[in-house]
Amino acid sequence: EILKDIYQHTYIFFCNLEEAKRILNTDEKEITMLLKKLHELGPKIVVITDGINGAYASDGVESWFMPVYPHDPYERTGAGDAFVGAVLFQLINSNPSLLEQIDLDHWRKMISNANKAGARTCEFMGAMEAFKHLNKSIFN
Repeated sequence: EILKDIYQHTYIFFCNLEEAKRILNTDEKEITMLLKKLHELGPKIVVITDGINGAYASDGVESWFMPVYPHDPYERTGAGDAFVGAVLFQLINSNPSLLEQIDLDHWRKMISNANKAGARTCEFMGAMEAFKHLNKSIFN
């Protein structure tokens, strides 16, 4: 309840599938419905990650799916943090004067790159070890 006021001031919102269900207090399994309901809370861009199943995103008009890149998973610790960190890193380096100026293709590219960062993190034992191996080369 406390966060409901914050959502309306949020431009981009990240959560995983279980968090989305908890936030919305629902058993809804249809991702497009979850995205829609999260948009109704206020965020302009909504991203729901679903581990090895990929990530789903929406700008409120269009929804899209980004598959996980092939990798040899060892463990998942830090994958979500790497995902969000990769999007934030790219946003900082995009240097838009307004988030609204980022077009849909650029959002898709950033989320695709974030999937790469999350997948790469899963190839190492522990987040601290994995983060040593993340660099700009995954953003191509």
